[in-house]
Amino acid sequence: MLCFSLLTANILRILFWFGHPFEFPLLAQSILMVAAMLFLMHACVEGCYDNTGRVVRIYDGVLDEFWKWTDYADYLLYIALFTVFFGVLTYLMLNVAIYVETLGFASVFIEAMQAIPQWRRNRRLQSTQGMSVIMIACMCSGDLFKTGYFIAREAPAQFAICGILQVTVDFAIMFQVWMYSGTQPTVTSKVVP
Repeated sequence: MLCFSLLTANILRILFWFGHPFEFPLLAQSILMVAAMLFLMHACVEGCYDNTGRVVRIYDGVLDEFWKWTDYADYLLYIALFTVFFGVLTYLMLNVAIYVETLGFASVFIEAMQAIPQWRRNRRLQSTQGMSVIMIACMCSGDLFKTGYFIAREAPAQFAICGILQVTVDFAIMFQVWMYSGTQPTVTSKVVP
């Protein structure tokens, strides 16, 4: 699902650039992110099989069944259709400011919400066992730097607002690491009918 949301966010951000041009480095970052996610998806699709040939599932989420295809071509088809649909819509709506600004907000908001499933999982289990404090600190410092860059370089307002939101989520996870330090995860049992 990480690939799905990052692809969605960055494709929308690239389209947003056509209606509200922003700095080239931010556009280049989105283009590189799309390429990286396509490569990562290919590696996962080709490498996520056990020794019996069954697909190994790594994530169970709300859209779990939607993004579980076993053929890389299915992912490419979806991404192509998504890009063409929103590309045509954006082309037709380039002069509609509310559409363009909403597109920009959606692109950075999707990325800002990346850590919410982790925060929810930590809260549900009341544990951050297995999470690297160094990884959380790096994530937080990277998001702080990125948000500072958005503000200093006067990127579109959506970038700064969602950057601040992303940093807030990072700090909430850091707080969980402190709050749940030393606790074991709560085991939730499911009743099987």
